[in-house]
Amino acid sequence: MFIEFQNVSYQISNKKILQNISFSINKGEFAAILGANGSGKSTLAKLMNALLLPTDGKVLVKNLDTSEEKKLHKIRQTVGIVFQNPDNQIVATTVEDDIAFGPENLNIDGEEIEIRIKNALKLTELTDKRNFSTNMLSGGQKQKVAIASALAMNPEAIIFDEATSMLEPKSKKEILDKIKELNKKNGITIIYITHFIEEILDADKIIVLENGKIKKTGNPTEIFTDKNFIENIKNQHLNLPFAYNLSEKLRENGIIISNKIFDENSLITELKKICEEKNVH
Repeated sequence: MFIEFQNVSYQISNKKILQNISFSINKGEFAAILGANGSGKSTLAKLMNALLLPTDGKVLVKNLDTSEEKKLHKIRQTVGIVFQNPDNQIVATTVEDDIAFGPENLNIDGEEIEIRIKNALKLTELTDKRNFSTNMLSGGQKQKVAIASALAMNPEAIIFDEATSMLEPKSKKEILDKIKELNKKNGITIIYITHFIEEILDADKIIVLENGKIKKTGNPTEIFTDKNFIENIKNQHLNLPFAYNLSEKLRENGIIISNKIFDENSLITELKKICEEKNVH
């Protein structure tokens, strides 16, 4: 197992943030952490690369215990993290300098840093922005810089903590597509933290948090075909995908349609099938 939580709890003073959390993520997986605001998602993210340490239990990254101080350097190189607001992560005035910042702090030689900069720029499609001032970039471009800076550390996994939530729809889609590409084409393990269900419909694994506890774990089909769980999601004020809500309205109005519709492509396919059966053109 690549990342493993063993009966992990975390609290501040007497406030319990996470309680008895156990799960594992395999190398190369696209794992999603789903939960409403205040469910403990960001705390979970910070525990994964030892920005926080558990109050109880163990967090292991490639069998390295995050509580062992001498292992922290290796753990943080192995698991990168991209936060919600890129302005809080960007530390340099130009794109190139920001990407170089991490490797330079590791005393990596100049030739290797140059290779990493070029590779990170290419992967995030920022090559033409190399010498741009970071202050002149759009929100989506800044988030790409944050991703490039994480990539320059050559991580085996990257955590994205609500990394698209502040972006407008076009930039959000571009960033999400790039994250999926890093997983599928480059083999980087992705831990994607969100409260937007439509962003994780093709995840390999979904871990659902509620009030600091794991509510459910499974693949998207297992998670989203559970009617009782769907009702629970509604009660948490998590927005179900547009395609699902529309299919529910259609069923309420007497149109027989699959109860497994969550993405727009599936909805379009189902509606075409219904139209063909009814000879509607």
